[in-house]
Amino acid sequence: MAGKPGRSGRHPISREMHLLRGTAPRTTRPTAPITLGPATKPEGLSPAASDIWDRLAPAAEMLGTLTASDVVAFTALVESVVTFERVQARKREGLDVARAEQSAIKTLVPLLESFGLTPPSRARLSPRAPAKPASKWDGLLTG
Repeated sequence: MAGKPGRSGRHPISREMHLLRGTAPRTTRPTAPITLGPATKPEGLSPAASDIWDRLAPAAEMLGTLTASDVVAFTALVESVVTFERVQARKREGLDVARAEQSAIKTLVPLLESFGLTPPSRARLSPRAPAKPASKWDGLLTG
């Protein structure tokens, strides 16, 4: 067996070369951008949930993780944040809320990660480029 153990075989192909050849694994292929409309805050949110929506929605929209089709999941995130904040308020009052706190965190963290609102999940996303303003010359040369 030639070479060092564990190092024999083909040389790895760079991600860029895979993309150029069209042979990138499904996990590394760039996905098509989501072109759905903007998310609107649903009616019937509690005042606390509405405030949290206003606080978190701009960041999620900038990352491209909040669209019209994500409203239900984002509402679940907002309600989970409300629950977590209520548990924290009871904890500050001196109540023993360890189990409730663990349950709230267990529910909240995956939802935050799915919208790119934690540092590790944000590192895996790329922010959306701001939309270009329409030009008066757009469409002039198309047939």
